[in-house]
Amino acid sequence: SIDWAGPSPTLPWQWDAATVYPVPNRTLSTDPAEPSQRREAVYPLNTSWVVRDGEDVLLVRMQHVFSGWIALSDMTGPVGGTVSIRQSAVPFPAGGPYTAQYNMEHQYVFSKKHTPDGIARGGAFEPRFSYGEMLWVAIVGLTQGTTPTIVGYRVGNIAAAPTAGGSLAAPTDSARGVTATFNSSLPMLNAVHKTSMETLSNLVTGGMSVDCPHRERLGYLGDAHTTLETALDNTDYARFYTKWARDIIDIQGYPAHSAGAKNPGGYIAHTAPTIDGGGGPGWSGFLCVMPHEVYLRTGDVDLLRTVYPAQQRLVEFWVANFGGDGLLSPWNSDKWSFLGDWLSPHGSEPSNTPEALLFNNCYVLYCIRLVARTAAVLGDMLSFANLETVAGKLGDAIHKRFYNASIGGYLDTRQTHLVMPLVSGAVPESYVPSVTRLLLDEISTTQAQHLDTGLHGTYFLFKFLTDASAGFGGHVDTALALILQPTAPGYLDLLNAGYTTWPEAWGPCRDRVPPSAVYKCEHWVPGSGSPTHGTLNGVGLTFVSAFAGIGRPIGGVGYQVVEFAPPFALDASGLTSASASLRTTYGVVESSWAVFPDGTRVHNITVPPNCAGRLMLSSNSILVGSSKRSVAAGFEGVRSVTPISGQIRSVVVVGSGVFSFMSPPSKTLKDSPRQAMHEFPDY
Repeated sequence: SIDWAGPSPTLPWQWDAATVYPVPNRTLSTDPAEPSQRREAVYPLNTSWVVRDGEDVLLVRMQHVFSGWIALSDMTGPVGGTVSIRQSAVPFPAGGPYTAQYNMEHQYVFSKKHTPDGIARGGAFEPRFSYGEMLWVAIVGLTQGTTPTIVGYRVGNIAAAPTAGGSLAAPTDSARGVTATFNSSLPMLNAVHKTSMETLSNLVTGGMSVDCPHRERLGYLGDAHTTLETALDNTDYARFYTKWARDIIDIQGYPAHSAGAKNPGGYIAHTAPTIDGGGGPGWSGFLCVMPHEVYLRTGDVDLLRTVYPAQQRLVEFWVANFGGDGLLSPWNSDKWSFLGDWLSPHGSEPSNTPEALLFNNCYVLYCIRLVARTAAVLGDMLSFANLETVAGKLGDAIHKRFYNASIGGYLDTRQTHLVMPLVSGAVPESYVPSVTRLLLDEISTTQAQHLDTGLHGTYFLFKFLTDASAGFGGHVDTALALILQPTAPGYLDLLNAGYTTWPEAWGPCRDRVPPSAVYKCEHWVPGSGSPTHGTLNGVGLTFVSAFAGIGRPIGGVGYQVVEFAPPFALDASGLTSASASLRTTYGVVESSWAVFPDGTRVHNITVPPNCAGRLMLSSNSILVGSSKRSVAAGFEGVRSVTPISGQIRSVVVVGSGVFSFMSPPSKTLKDSPRQAMHEFPDY
């Protein structure tokens, strides 16, 4: 018998001794996440033979950009010859040789077996481990004029999306299933949703959600915010985020950019488990944001228990580095340790700037409040009280340092500089209405319904405008206007430029003199050299909840109670219908609404077993299928109907089942802001 584990004279080789690498300040954890595997196929859009620098090149343009690899078969070339497969996510340069972008190149060697004409046929090659991002492929070394069979495959751990009209698949061990569908009456809104999902699917691979799949390919925690709620609302996530939380905990204390800081043991680097890369508190604090958002959707406290000690250490690190003014300031001169909002249309916010100081302190305040809520959920009421005290003092310090009474905003009126104080709670309660009005005016008037936000700013702006479950929302119309803005900078501008995933940046302005507002730029170049990036995907949190109307009550946890809030008023903006299905831990929730030309409103919902749904209806609504009777408690699963004082509306609570409601046209029915949950009966 052969001793496969040791040296043996019967083997044609000898095993090399394993190399032992020291891993200081590292902890190894098991990986429970679904594996990265070959997923759906991507085919060539066109192929052509070209000659450049003496090379015969088969130039291939794929259907769309994707993260994965190319499989070739039926290749023809000289015996013993080498085929070079060079990949690029952007068009190859106009001059010089076809060079692989970021070394994304594979090689295949034909058999040296003799043939009468010196030509080898039937060559086949497909990678098994090495993937990259590509739209263009240059193949060198084939016999001129021949064309092999070419198929690309996306590589990742998110399964292919359901086909149009298809049902949601059950979760499996081999893939993160897609758990939601979305469709609307606006083709461009559907295109933005599809692009957000394509971006997410191509960024999640190798057990991380990376910044981009071809260049750095690191587990950037800042970029992870933008894809977080897109992932939570559309895919199976429990195993993946459990794994990533462990990765973050494992690297805590690693001294990547913490030189000069006090209490560095609580510091968290900006990428995990890869450690390298620039960022700031808005990267480290993902360990506070992500578990909280997971908990809100499931009610499962296991992940909170896992991360809570590390969250406490991170907060202690931040507090230890507060200055005499009560604010967190840069602990060193490292330009990559204290970044603010990254890659907004008007530029990034470097470390050691007032803009970064405002952003980071608001973000830290946001995180401290989330950790306080975790403490309360876990019954640690002493820590809850202490964290709330810290948060209150930090909020006061932010307002004192940055509030500009002459304009009613913070530093200035830029969108990120207003939304960050609002979402973090730094704005005193009596100031919230005026600061909110200033933000909406900045969006609608100063920026003419254009986004002027970057990586974090875009995520938090859409959250503030639409997430009623977090106590925000009420501005879905503004969110829709931003998404459907046809000119630069914006999502439709990127789609019109040919992007099928969101790039790293909105694009640079090439005007010699910067315009007063970025949307006035006369020489705008859409996008960037990284066509698949996480920076701009914050829009993904809006579709299922804000536009299809599947949400949670304010402060609600899980989907045992579903808050249905169809935005009927958006028919004035052209959105006359939307539908979504969402597989929750309780079952599939469905919401489909429409406004007809005569003003009739229809809302169809599905509530899973052992759950309840709440929705606001006009008091003349009828329950279709029940002899078209007016909605009333006590029949067909309706638990209660509570009229709203002073309005012709009622709050309707239903049990599990399928319901179809219709509101006849009414000249007096007006849309009003959603009411607070505590104004209505318990479920």
